Amino acid sequence: MRVVSPGGGRDFADIESKFALRTPEDTAEDTCHLIPGEAESVSNCHFNHSSKTFVVIHGWT
Repeated sequence: MRVVSPGGGRDFADIESKFALRTPEDTAEDTCHLIPGEAESVSNCHFNHSSKTFVVIHGWT
């Protein structure tokens, strides 16, 4: 499947990273996954843009 941004300019098909939203009610689980290039995946996760948001980035090779 080829995912392209709504503006048509960026191709997200080769992204191997995974993105997840967690809520204060359930911090132990990746409850909702974001899909690069699919803006509705943020809405589907019921993201509340008015709440405090913390971003945690980690990785390994």
